[in-house]
Amino acid sequence: SAAAVGVTGRLAPFREGQGCSGRGVTADAAVKEAADFADVVGELTAAMLRFEHADRVGDDEPFVYQSEGSVAQGDSQFRGEWTCGARTGRFVAGRQRPSEEPRKRKSACRRKADAEIKSKRFFNELKDELLILERLGWTEKRWKEESKLEKGHAILHELRRELDDILIRLGLSFPAHAPLLEQVEAGIAAARRAGNGALLKRLRAADCGAEAPADDCHSDWHTLFEIQRHFSALPPFRATKYLEPSNIRHALRCAEVANCVFDDGLYIGGARGLAEARLPPGGGGDGLRQRVQAELQRECCAGDMSVDEAFGVQIQLIIRAGCSEFIWEPSADAKIFAEDRVFYEQAHIWSEEKRCRCPVLGQDAGDMARRLSEFERLLTDGREDQVYDEEFELVEMTSRAEGGAAEGVPAFLEHSVTGDVEQAVELFSAEGKDRGWTERPKALNLGRLFKTRLAGYRRQRTREVVWGPGQDLYWERGDRPLRLLQMAQEPVRVIFCRGEEPFGFHLQDLRGGAGGVEVIEVAESSPADARGVVAGRTVKRLCWPGGSQDVRRWTRGQIEQAMRNMPGRFAVEFGKGDTEARRHAPLGDAEMAILMDERFMRGFLHELWQGYGEDDVPQGCSGRGRQRAGLPQLLDREGWRGVFPGLEARVGVLAAPAGG
Repeated sequence: SAAAVGVTGRLAPFREGQGCSGRGVTADAAVKEAADFADVVGELTAAMLRFEHADRVGDDEPFVYQSEGSVAQGDSQFRGEWTCGARTGRFVAGRQRPSEEPRKRKSACRRKADAEIKSKRFFNELKDELLILERLGWTEKRWKEESKLEKGHAILHELRRELDDILIRLGLSFPAHAPLLEQVEAGIAAARRAGNGALLKRLRAADCGAEAPADDCHSDWHTLFEIQRHFSALPPFRATKYLEPSNIRHALRCAEVANCVFDDGLYIGGARGLAEARLPPGGGGDGLRQRVQAELQRECCAGDMSVDEAFGVQIQLIIRAGCSEFIWEPSADAKIFAEDRVFYEQAHIWSEEKRCRCPVLGQDAGDMARRLSEFERLLTDGREDQVYDEEFELVEMTSRAEGGAAEGVPAFLEHSVTGDVEQAVELFSAEGKDRGWTERPKALNLGRLFKTRLAGYRRQRTREVVWGPGQDLYWERGDRPLRLLQMAQEPVRVIFCRGEEPFGFHLQDLRGGAGGVEVIEVAESSPADARGVVAGRTVKRLCWPGGSQDVRRWTRGQIEQAMRNMPGRFAVEFGKGDTEARRHAPLGDAEMAILMDERFMRGFLHELWQGYGEDDVPQGCSGRGRQRAGLPQLLDREGWRGVFPGLEARVGVLAAPAGG
């Protein structure tokens, strides 16, 4: 253990309401006639805090304060017992930091190590107090080798042996699926009302004092469940060879489709583009094109135009109603159905320096807001409560230096556009002269060749983030293309009925004071357990027929009250926590390797370069063969020829195989 640290300073007298009283005389009464402050001296170790000051009321014996073993209530706060001769009582002490003293934040490794030490000490103390080794017949060696999960189960089993008897003494009974923490909290509240300190200790309440707040129901049970919950937490996403976790958290708009026109589904893309994709390679003539386009108009959200063209909206994710199907980066032939949840973004630029949002150049802010409102009204049939924001985590596409450092867009990809040659030519005509370009940008054709769509693009030079970038996005060296990784809290909707109460999950407020609750316990064989609810999930929304409510900033009491007022059938939308395997967006590792690595890219381009052109399709080639034969037409030969000279090979100069 760490060496003791001397403690000196001045102690403010106890004030009424601080919850400290003795069996004989309160500490406040003992120093009632004393000065406002008392000089203290003592020591602080990793296990406890002990200090004392003279009894200035007149007695010779000093006041001695000693915290309970290793019980630190947050930052430099301790609780324990004070004694002065025969008098004794409870105290709470906290160090007041001067305003000029900077507060050092511990590193993540230090915080993790401290939590590990605290949980290990907690388990060992309960093990000795409950005589678990004797009851289970375990040796100390086996106890050390067991996981926290098994140790927690053993402790929980011993605590449950006493709980039934305590609840009977308090006259309490609960249904079969009531969570244990709910029973413990009700027992602590009843014991406080009865003033029964013995039962409070048996219930392992954190504060067994007579003047503890009536609503303080924290106990060792809660600590045990919190340790078990954090023990099961999954590690965050770590960097891969071509992807880097981004420190940017971004919110997309989400609309729940409530318009009956989507009952049979409508395409995201436009009839014009879908018709072109469905026509045979020869085109089939204008008559066939017009006929197919007219038939598709009734099946598209915006008629001839795509959602992007009509409303300036880029749809990033669709969650199918009634199942767990997630459609990331949906293509033009994806359909939206009634009750689906659609996550989308309207193109804009965010300035990190100015901390403001502005439309993309050439767009009117009022017109963009009107188009966004029209799109949301189409999806929700005018119900504004069906539109809300959801946070997403992102990753940055990057190349890496020899030392492994992320460099963003590499040199061979700079001076490029996301789209095809047509977009590259238009950008060069519009801005080439002003920027001093001597040649047009390369066309990456990111969507067609790499099946990749960017959610955003962070410019290193101007410190701007382009959200919902279009096909004319210009790539510069060192910039960071952004892709969606996953939702910050992936939604899972669980339906409950009033007749199933209790539902079997117990909530607790999230720490930090920002609001929100999470599931800390799920009772076995309860309705919540049967539907797959697990500890660690947050509560995001409450849904009922004809309405829903965002509760991400509500407290536990508010959510529990709202659930009691729900109709006979309702749904709770949970956010998947860090204790569950998370669904990742299709990052396309192979495509990222081809795009961001120069050697892979050379080979990929060379392979395309040798393919057939549209005019070189062999006789009898149809279907998939014809599609593959037309693939090289997506390649910007002119643009890449200057970056990678020597890629083009002529069939005529290749040596004929031996014997052939």
